[in-house]
Amino acid sequence: MTFHYGAAAYGEFTIFSVCVQIISILSVLGLDQYTLRQVSAKNEDVSLIGNSMLFSFISIGIFFPIFMMLNHFIGLIRSEYLIYAALSTVFLSQIRIIAEVLRAREKPALHALISNVLLSGISILLLCFFYFRNESWSIDLEIVYLLSMLLVFIAAMAAMAAKVKLNIDFSTIEHQLKQAFPFLLVGSIMILNEWVDKICLKTLKDNTEVGIYSLCYRLTQFVGFPLIAFTISLAPKVAQGFANGNAEAIKKTVHPLSRMALFFAVVSSLFLILGRQWILPFFGAEFSDGFLCLILLTIAQLFSVLCGPVGMIMKMTNGVKVFQWIILSSVILNVILNLILIPKYSINGAAFASLCSFILLNGWSALWIKRRMGFFAIY
Repeated sequence: MTFHYGAAAYGEFTIFSVCVQIISILSVLGLDQYTLRQVSAKNEDVSLIGNSMLFSFISIGIFFPIFMMLNHFIGLIRSEYLIYAALSTVFLSQIRIIAEVLRAREKPALHALISNVLLSGISILLLCFFYFRNESWSIDLEIVYLLSMLLVFIAAMAAMAAKVKLNIDFSTIEHQLKQAFPFLLVGSIMILNEWVDKICLKTLKDNTEVGIYSLCYRLTQFVGFPLIAFTISLAPKVAQGFANGNAEAIKKTVHPLSRMALFFAVVSSLFLILGRQWILPFFGAEFSDGFLCLILLTIAQLFSVLCGPVGMIMKMTNGVKVFQWIILSSVILNVILNLILIPKYSINGAAFASLCSFILLNGWSALWIKRRMGFFAIY
């Protein structure tokens, strides 16, 4: 994809996907994570899932017009792509809820498939299909993203239909929204923290810089992927352990998988750092400028894995309100450093800002868990 489209087009697509992610997080209203905790702890309201899906769909009608007005002044997405963004947001918001329902029902394979694997896999297949059909013909990445999102949504609905009966009860929605609000704040701030560097690069530099940085960021996500994969199965067990008041059970659940994730993270980090001079040029000559950026982002991901699944533990153990302040602090630090460093150091400045933000977010969260529950996620 990077060879065929180049860094600038890849950067433009990255900003498009950033906007879809942010709007979908807002539209879900925190109900996805609240549903995960309630269903995992066996406190599910029969109307919770149906209400969550309905109101996330309705809320898009509020948040997307607001984004369109902001986009008119900021210019993050080209106007011809706004319809693709709107439809992608509708599908993604529903996918988020369905994935967490399956995760809570202890279907980790289905959750991973729907929330992570299918979208990338279908996108690659579609790109290969169009490329081999006519090598001189190019389709917008944004259209491929929308088509892939539609197919994932269909698969998610099929997976849930066999396991969940949907009910809607308007009398319970007010309580559910109030309980979900802290999760909305955390989710919104987390996604902003993850993507603020790309937005700052888009604003202060250009799409080419965004493209190079985004590729480096995606490569380093392999370092943290094992922890994310293990966390999928951990969340319901952590929620159950907390509901039973059993911190020792949470510790015994978290430690083995966190240590295994750290081993894979160290191996992946060494591979990326030692092989950077061959890995980045593989995607195109213009990506060779990202050597130092790749190293800094790799260190950031490795530190995150070293601290363990702190975000999941805090959200599943009533630490969500503290976690939102921790994330907010890391976002503020990230934004300040990006604005200071990007004009002079470009992608390397953005990478250093992300590294500092990762250290603050994960280190502070790990210390809170140690004080509150008596253990670190790794030992």
